[in-house]
Amino acid sequence: MKHPLIIFNPNSDPKRLNEVKKAISWLSVTLQFGIVGSYLDSLGFPQLHHHDGITVYESEEKAILDSDSILSLGGDGTVLYCVHALAGIPKEDRIFDNVPIIPINFGTVGFICPYTLDDLYNDEVYDYDISERYMLLCNGEETALNEIAIIKTDHGIRRFRIKHNQQDVSEFRADGVILSTATGSTAYSFSCGGPILFPGSGNDAISITPISPIDASLKPIIIPLGEGDRLHVRSDNTKSIVDGSPSKTTSEVVVEKHPQKLKLATPRDFNYFNLLKQKLGWSRLSF
Repeated sequence: MKHPLIIFNPNSDPKRLNEVKKAISWLSVTLQFGIVGSYLDSLGFPQLHHHDGITVYESEEKAILDSDSILSLGGDGTVLYCVHALAGIPKEDRIFDNVPIIPINFGTVGFICPYTLDDLYNDEVYDYDISERYMLLCNGEETALNEIAIIKTDHGIRRFRIKHNQQDVSEFRADGVILSTATGSTAYSFSCGGPILFPGSGNDAISITPISPIDASLKPIIIPLGEGDRLHVRSDNTKSIVDGSPSKTTSEVVVEKHPQKLKLATPRDFNYFNLLKQKLGWSRLSF
């Protein structure tokens, strides 16, 4: 990591922004990095605009193209924003494969964020492994690291019809359905009773989790979504929400595997089972 770009949520609450300000102040004397000028302005840091070793950019796109990694200061939502920013780079310059995200957890749960502030201050974030995460593409244009949710737009129940390529998967009535990656399996899908998918256990696996189905026997299902596969979801008066982004009204969603993978930095001794135990409060077995 020679020249990372720092990204955080400039609209966070004052307490969070104060923590970010302290971190950036410390980084300014230990690291060369890039940052968008409006981010500095949100922290009240005008002096850093002319600080040696800090490159201040007017546009996020230019900052991303000049950086070799992204330091995400926040929670899982900040990581998802970074993914959205990378996806906004023109296709000919799209660099998911070249710009890893290093997620520093300033939040509470943070399943995508294995690093803490202590790791940042102890320089442990600079020596990392790469966990490659597959993503989804919604209707050929929107990128999802976590999930694509298709939900109803009013109080009425909806009928959903799902096809995997040319095969019928299921037809059911529910409030919605969540199509989740392994990375997103601990997010919205998990809260609706979906399974946890171990990252890397199925690089083409997608879970389909109904939201409040009428038929109580209907359970989530995990299916492959390999290269060239298409998952079609049809339902009237619904909207699609991609990684929590503003929704779009739609009657059909076509989901496919994203052609690129996200590179996510993880500690060299990272243990996903320990992360689950810590975040979900699972007790350790003792004999």
